[in-house]
Amino acid sequence: MFQLDHLNNTNQEMIKTIVDILDLGGKFVPNLNNNIIDSLCEIVKQSERDLQNLNAKIFFEKKRLQIKSHKMVTTDTSHLPITSFKTDILDSLKQKPKFDYNKIFIQNETTFMRYELINQLKNIQINMNPNLSANQLYFLKNFLKTKPFSIIQCDKNIGTAIVSNDLLKKLCSGHLQDDKIYKKLNCDPLNEVNNKIESILNSLSINGSLNFNVKLLITRQSKLGKFRILCKLHKNKFGIRPIINNCAHPTSQICKFIDLLIKPRLMETPSYLKDSQHLLQKCNELKIEYTNIYLYSMDFESLYTNIDKLDACNRITEYMTSYLNEDYIQPFALYTLLLIIFENNVFAYNNTFYVQINGLAMGCICGPSVASLYVYILEKHWLSINHPILYGRFIDDIFMVTDVKLNEDIFSKNFLNLNLNIVQEKKINFLDLSISFNTIIRKLEFSLYVKPTNTFSYLHTESNHPHFIFKNIPKSLFIRIRRICTNDIDYYFFTRKLILQLLSRGYDYKNLFSIQLCIGNIQRNSLLNYKNKTISFKNCNSFLMSNEYNKYIANKSDLFKNSFHNSTHKYTWLNNYKIKRIEPNLVIFSRAD
Repeated sequence: MFQLDHLNNTNQEMIKTIVDILDLGGKFVPNLNNNIIDSLCEIVKQSERDLQNLNAKIFFEKKRLQIKSHKMVTTDTSHLPITSFKTDILDSLKQKPKFDYNKIFIQNETTFMRYELINQLKNIQINMNPNLSANQLYFLKNFLKTKPFSIIQCDKNIGTAIVSNDLLKKLCSGHLQDDKIYKKLNCDPLNEVNNKIESILNSLSINGSLNFNVKLLITRQSKLGKFRILCKLHKNKFGIRPIINNCAHPTSQICKFIDLLIKPRLMETPSYLKDSQHLLQKCNELKIEYTNIYLYSMDFESLYTNIDKLDACNRITEYMTSYLNEDYIQPFALYTLLLIIFENNVFAYNNTFYVQINGLAMGCICGPSVASLYVYILEKHWLSINHPILYGRFIDDIFMVTDVKLNEDIFSKNFLNLNLNIVQEKKINFLDLSISFNTIIRKLEFSLYVKPTNTFSYLHTESNHPHFIFKNIPKSLFIRIRRICTNDIDYYFFTRKLILQLLSRGYDYKNLFSIQLCIGNIQRNSLLNYKNKTISFKNCNSFLMSNEYNKYIANKSDLFKNSFHNSTHKYTWLNNYKIKRIEPNLVIFSRAD
């Protein structure tokens, strides 16, 4: 993204070194300690963090025992209406208070256990085998300190890009100067927006449009959105995708409410696709009567920023009216809440304040649901008249199969001012699928589609991760390819390429070859359905404590176990608690109640 010749030798070497580190994988966890003193200091810090977590658990356990020994106090909830709306939506809106564990007084048990842990450090076994070279560690620490250039994500998960700070600022500022989408503000709008939203919500409550506690829709300790960009390197023409992080934004609770309200309706629409696996399920039993068909792949240009806010609010409200529980929310309230989301996307960049005046924020939790439902409302009239053989859409990407050639102009007009790119070929790429039509069996056939810009930056085995991670990564990748590929020959072709890519990341060939054969023997149809994920309820007789993982400490679990065991001699009430299991990053305690 900039010429290395324009940089001094130190920065050039730093860039090359950082590129080597990034090539290890975006989730690579380095071991930043390259000597025994640094390692011991890091162990003490990790132990302190683990003990802080345990201190909170001990505190709450002692409180629980105190409450248990007294008469339980119950809260009268008989006045609250018991409905699915309350259970599914309102309960999900409740904001958990941010509890500061640092404010909990150090318990005597924790102090004693800290002494025991420090005493056990003489038995520590440290594997002094850093996963980064001394040169890499030097430049990494120097980069984190000085930040002479920027590292940003690329769109479609194809890796990262290194850009100069000046160029990044130029790209962001240039995009924000588009006065059709953004408006520059003179001062921080946070308080004004918070007051405005609270006033509107109170008005809706007073007039009966919202018949529940509107405080659930007010974000606690709200803050402005943060603007960033993703580089579009997967297209022939360079571009950027603007992202506004709306975590804890003044509208974030309203966005969550809207998403909970409309997502179930969206999932019922006939064109809805959850992902490419969903499309595979739809096509599995589909047998096409025609010998001559047309395959289409389409996508919208900048869908979010081109949505007309008034039209979207009107159409979505009209569509959702028949689904609303009007004992809680009236159509006028839904329209108003949608308008709040569209009109109050305030954010900051480079100490300057902006508001998005057109389109929907890419970064708000309800963005995909609102955009998808709006597009469905625009397309449903055409679908009800034309009845294509197959039509599926994943947010702004459409896959269509027809028996007659599509009139692209008439079809595009259904989407008003949204620009639609249409591709028609005998073999179509859609999401991660390459789709063609077998005229003999009259069924769609699938193969893996790999973008030319894919970097294959799988997590390197030298990363400071638990060992099971490096077993799960290849297995999940092989299963994905087996699920996608209709023909076995395609499965073995792509898995052979995958094996070569994983070998370069440090994975074991024998293990990869064994997984390839094992997954290859599985019937493809058995992998098409989503995996049943049983809901695991918390066991009232168990509680968890996080345990910071570090593969360079061989016997950390034993040290913790011994320290806890020694503590039970002094504090006998802890004898009711046993360490049930120690995972790489968890300690599971069980109690006898």
